[in-house]
Amino acid sequence: MLTVTFINSSDAWVTPSVFIAILALLFTISSFWWIQVRRGRIMIYPPSTYAGSFGSDKLVLILPLVLYNTGPAPLVVLGLRMRIDRNTRDAPPAEPALPTTIYWHATPSRLYNPEDGKGSRPYASPFAVEGRKAVERFVEFQWNPPGTTLEHGPYDVIIEVRTAHRRGWRRALAFQLHTQLSTGERAALLVRPNDPDWRP
Repeated sequence: MLTVTFINSSDAWVTPSVFIAILALLFTISSFWWIQVRRGRIMIYPPSTYAGSFGSDKLVLILPLVLYNTGPAPLVVLGLRMRIDRNTRDAPPAEPALPTTIYWHATPSRLYNPEDGKGSRPYASPFAVEGRKAVERFVEFQWNPPGTTLEHGPYDVIIEVRTAHRRGWRRALAFQLHTQLSTGERAALLVRPNDPDWRP
């Protein structure tokens, strides 16, 4: 009876040294892919402040967001959107307009910049995040006209991102938007706290 041995005999298909060399090659290729080529995902961290205007004609939210690319290859961010829903844990009054989705409108240079209204404010456009790097963006979302002025916070918010190398939207951040902490004129675009422990 004829038996064929794969390794470790005189008539084997592969000698031990060739087998080890193949394993080393596979390890090198997979390590190179993991360290240099692999596509990661965008992670976003929750803001402790934001600029907000809760007018009846237009709702504007500017969030200072830090976007982190978890992989070594650069990622191109094509779009951002915000999903807002009522916080069922704190049981605010029913708001028929929620849940809703509002989209990235512009990228101001700062959280609050009066000069942005004079032609210096760039509108939403793609940007790159280098591999294993973080970038800060002031992302403006608009709802025009709004279905609610978000008076009964907090609200559950999800930020979703769309990148060039993947189809569809992916969740990058979930946090609570504490609109109940807003003081001053709610229709004015003011910097507002998002820390529930904040005290005036």
